[in-house]
Amino acid sequence: MHRFLFLFTLLLFTIKPVVAQSHFSADVQYVQGFQSHTLELFYVPVDQYFASGLNGHLYYEYHFTKPAINLRLGLGGQMMYFNGESGGEEFSGNSAKFEILLQGLYRFNEKWKAGLGVNLENNRDGDQFRAKSTDNFRYNALLDVHYNVSQRISLLLRYSYVIYPNVDTYLLYNPAQRLSFGINYQITKP
Repeated sequence: MHRFLFLFTLLLFTIKPVVAQSHFSADVQYVQGFQSHTLELFYVPVDQYFASGLNGHLYYEYHFTKPAINLRLGLGGQMMYFNGESGGEEFSGNSAKFEILLQGLYRFNEKWKAGLGVNLENNRDGDQFRAKSTDNFRYNALLDVHYNVSQRISLLLRYSYVIYPNVDTYLLYNPAQRLSFGINYQITKP
């Protein structure tokens, strides 16, 4: 499968001349988290769950003229606040995450672009990392929609869904699904 994707990409870019320019951009977003199912802590359902926060990223972006695609590599962070109730006991807290994102955005016209991506973030705090553990990091699928307000500013709507690990304990402080909106600012021109 990987070979097919590599060959397809190589073929796509060799059919027509590819012209690309790079630039930097940044975004800030409000994040609202929610779950796809009822969470359980020690087999007791979690009620009145709420999670929200902020995140921000710095992107290095390749802007291709033909095809009309932007490839982005981003570094950023997220701060989430959460609370809820389980078995009559209330809980609350916050969590900080560092993220690496890889995205591809297709430009439909001068105003709209949308695309898919993946991100990698720490699933555990730094002092809780365990050697040889498969759940130190979390992988998410991303769907982005951008609306350009001006040449440098766009409004951003992002949907994120956990790919792995999808375990209730981790989903308490980092929800399975996140919907965020914010502003993306193009720092340098392509």
